Amino acid sequence: MKQIRRPPPPSRAFDLLKTKTASTLTVDDYDSLVSNAFLEKKNMGLLKDIDLISKSKQSPSGPRAGSMKTVRIEPDDTGKITWFTPGTGEVWMVEAVAVQITSGGSATCYVTYTIDSQETPVTQVITQSGNGVLLEDDFNWPTSTSYIDENVTVSFGINGSFTECVADLILSRRR
Repeated sequence: MKQIRRPPPPSRAFDLLKTKTASTLTVDDYDSLVSNAFLEKKNMGLLKDIDLISKSKQSPSGPRAGSMKTVRIEPDDTGKITWFTPGTGEVWMVEAVAVQITSGGSATCYVTYTIDSQETPVTQVITQSGNGVLLEDDFNWPTSTSYIDENVTVSFGINGSFTECVADLILSRRR
């Protein structure tokens, strides 16, 4: 005799996302769902559903859909400032850096990646220029893939004389 049993109830993932379609699911929606998914046996259904849901927005080889971000800073004084630090569990790829100085004299700009766990800054770019564009895709920077996670802080520094500076960090979310 074949035993018949009820299917297990759907996990709370689908209750939390019932107003969404696969095409409108955002990275923030996914992050919210994952942040409450404890790695416990009783959450097995939820974890499987999260894996199923994530596949609609993430490929194993590329960025997460809808995750491209530009972080703009406009420093008005010399020194070093924090530009971007990923959140817990996030992995970002630095796609490009663009810095433009206008109405100024000569200035030195630098971008540093500080690895928090080692507290050792690693300077990626140092360039000197007067007015105009200092760093952008045309100069093929970054020249290699740069992934950053929650242990890395990207900082921007500028020294010298300038009147106006605009710096953009273009990122795509990998995880």
